[in-house]
Amino acid sequence: MKSGALSIIGAGLILIIMMSIIGFGGEELLGPETVKSHDQSYEFKFSEIQEKAPYAIGFGVLVVVVGIIVLILSATVFSEDRKVNRPLLKKALKTLHGKWGVAIAVTLVYNIIVHGSNWYGDGIPLFSGLHGLASLILGGALTLGFSTFLLAYVRNRKPKFAQLFQSFGRFWMVLGTFLLLIIRIILWTLLLIVPGIIAILRYAFVFYLLADKKASGTKDAFEKSKTLMNGNKKRLFALYLEFLGWFVLSIITVGIGFIWTAPYWHTTFTHFYEEITASTRKKKVA
Repeated sequence: MKSGALSIIGAGLILIIMMSIIGFGGEELLGPETVKSHDQSYEFKFSEIQEKAPYAIGFGVLVVVVGIIVLILSATVFSEDRKVNRPLLKKALKTLHGKWGVAIAVTLVYNIIVHGSNWYGDGIPLFSGLHGLASLILGGALTLGFSTFLLAYVRNRKPKFAQLFQSFGRFWMVLGTFLLLIIRIILWTLLLIVPGIIAILRYAFVFYLLADKKASGTKDAFEKSKTLMNGNKKRLFALYLEFLGWFVLSIITVGIGFIWTAPYWHTTFTHFYEEITASTRKKKVA
């Protein structure tokens, strides 16, 4: 988490410096005020960016503050969780070694289909709206397929790209599960942000339990995820904070960083599931 916090602070400082140069550098640094495309069809004005520079600088300051808070939390509240989670990061990198290609491909396709509308919400409204509707309808089957792939991936059981699309046979059940998950998180978030975060952590493994055939249906998956996360929510939250810096850096690189960060996160997340389910089995045997 310490490295993640430093990444957040570093990303914030980079953003502040870059936008300060753009916002206050003047034409000496920025070059001509207006740049036209080779066919004269598009005109780019630096002034348009300069107008938004103060907002970006403010966001950079906020990022730095968040990084400092995460750094303090990593040394105090989450210090033990950070130590326990550290081996998971090494396990994830070991799993990814030599197999980055398929992980990147499956993760990229999944995120484009299910979360893509969030990336270009200010682009083409109609296209974004249709994509959002499609994401909502297909999200359940694809999330179950993605969970199935990830479990096979970390267990080294011949993970295949096709696994992402193999759960459409359970379409209506997983669609209901997906919508119910969204509704529950939204309703808890409406109360306050903290209950919303707790709901995200509590139901984090609903689809993993279905993919792992440890839940018989929607209700059972929610109940078992809730039970599984008893005593583990704080540790999972610490894992989210561990990756927060990488997420911020990925955003600053206009999403390019997510090509590597997303598979790394999902692989680590899956190893977390493997570890706590194994721990639960041991407790039952004891």
